[in-house]
Amino acid sequence: MANNSNIYEHLSHQQWLLSNGFINDMHKDNLFLYGSIVHKDVQAVDLAIDSTTKTVSYTLYCTPRLLRLVATYGKLIGNSGICALWRLRRLIRKEGNLNFKYILNRFVRDYCGKEWQATLSLKDIKEYDEEVSNKTQVGGTNLSSDKPADDG
Repeated sequence: MANNSNIYEHLSHQQWLLSNGFINDMHKDNLFLYGSIVHKDVQAVDLAIDSTTKTVSYTLYCTPRLLRLVATYGKLIGNSGICALWRLRRLIRKEGNLNFKYILNRFVRDYCGKEWQATLSLKDIKEYDEEVSNKTQVGGTNLSSDKPADDG
């Protein structure tokens, strides 16, 4: 079992790397993974890390059901009526915390450092499918291959 000083030293080193723009695949993988497990109905994640502004931008592609639940959560969280509070409690008990920005911000600050922040946008999974199909077929050519195009 590792002692706490080794863990803190490792995290401190990783935060220094991130803050100075040395972002490696381990950092990307950890940030991506956390974005993908924030809820079971998240289908895809786009991640952008900007070390100059110390921002991690998440785009979560969700099912329409989850988008409706998040909209309902947003309406209920601002309402202080007894029925709204009861519905909010029931929704949280059933689905968990739907304040994804808070969850992601907390993780990003713990993982990257206190000066970092997360931004979030939620989109329908259909938009992701359209973006992927547009990227793979531009002008009828398939860009998903790693091989350069043969012009001859």
